[in-house]
Parts: sequence; structure tokens; C-alpha cells
Amino acid sequence: MRANKKYLFTAAAVTVLSLASLTGCGNKAEKNEPSFKDGTYTKVAAEAENGFTYEMTMKVADGKITEINWDATDENGNSKKKLAMDGEYVMTENGPNWAEQSEALAQYVIDHQSLDGLTTTEDGKTDAVSGVSIKVNSFIEFVEDCMGQASAK
Repeated sequence: MRANKKYLFTAAAVTVLSLASLTGCGNKAEKNEPSFKDGTYTKVAAEAENGFTYEMTMKVADGKITEINWDATDENGNSKKKLAMDGEYVMTENGPNWAEQSEALAQYVIDHQSLDGLTTTEDGKTDAVSGVSIKVNSFIEFVEDCMGQASAK
């Protein structure tokens, strides 16, 4: 009887460990997760657009995007995010300001680890991120550039 209990215990343990290795311990390729080189990647616009020069910094740690900062500066070096937070750059009286929308877009990419699903309408806006009413074409272009830098071999 003791041999049976020992056998059953061993069989159960092997089964549990086998299932755990099949379900919870898959590698990144099996989960289809992108993997990026750790580092900080930047993109700066070649020229100003509507008085602002856009720039992005993307940080990667442990193969994942951990931080994205998308901002723009005017000819005096003022940050568009700061201007928006201080109420000096107002797009609308209702809804999130430019800084909040920039952060929401960045969080979308961090959460998804990609641009998948971040589609644009004909006028360059997106319905994929709640509360975002700004044009996102340059944001997408900058993320693509930074991701390209992070995945280059």
C-alpha cells in the first residue's frame, strides 16, 4: 500500500510540473511577445510643425518598453506638455489636455508592447485610445522609429 501511495504522489507531482512547464513558463517567442534591446532610444523631428519640434524618448528594460515620453518644444524651448499642464496650451475646454493625451498614447504602447490596434482615421486621429482627440500620425511614426532602433541587430 505504501508503494502505491508513493507512486501516486510521484505521478501527481510529475503531472503538475509538466502542466506548469507547458502553461506558465513558455518563452517570449511562444507568447508572440516582442523583445527589444535594453536601452534608451530617441527620435527628434527634422523640422518644426505648427511651431513645435516633436521628440520622443523610449526606454526598454528586460526586453520590454517601460517608458515613452512624447513631447514637443517651441522656439523658446518650452515643453508642450508643461504648457498644457499649466493651462497655457489649450486645445479645448472639455476633455484631456495635450499632455494627458500624450501620456495616454504612450501608456497604450507600453500596455500592448506594440502599435497593434492603434489605427488612424482619414484625419490622422484614433479611436483606439479613449479621450485622445489629437492627431497621432507623428506619434506612430516616432514609436516605429524607436522600436526599429530597439530591435536592430
